[in-house]
Amino acid sequence: MVRATVPQTADEDFAAAFIKCGMRLSTVQALTGISPRRLRVLYKSIHGRSSSPARTPGHSHASIRSFGQSLEVSEFIKYYDSTACRQGYDSGSWRSLNPKVLLDSYSFYVRMTKFPININLAFEIIRDICGGRLSIRTCASCGSLYPFALESQALNKCPMC
Repeated sequence: MVRATVPQTADEDFAAAFIKCGMRLSTVQALTGISPRRLRVLYKSIHGRSSSPARTPGHSHASIRSFGQSLEVSEFIKYYDSTACRQGYDSGSWRSLNPKVLLDSYSFYVRMTKFPININLAFEIIRDICGGRLSIRTCASCGSLYPFALESQALNKCPMC
């Protein structure tokens, strides 16, 4: 029997929302600072089963293998940037990852697309952009924002064009 656990703090509300989206618990812990034990309890109360361990890839571009995925990543970046602007952050300010902007933009993005990337990849993309592992380019032809990684076949040109 699963015992219902209600989030008790704003951080736990964020954690519960990220867990519902399918985010890895190690990532939720890094974003919220909540103990792994508490997160496992939240996970079980939300999903009715224990979480399974998952490894976080070192670089997001290793997870993007097709131009279709690259297109979806570009769409998500557009939603993240516009959500940051609506919440009072400068457009293109990629200095730090904001968990609220990530959650809000991902929630909106999922409602607007047929084939969304998962929340873990969305986090990894924003983390890598903020950390300088990926860069954001604006396409000279169509003006779209897109992630750029020279070493990735799927991320070395605008997926919109």
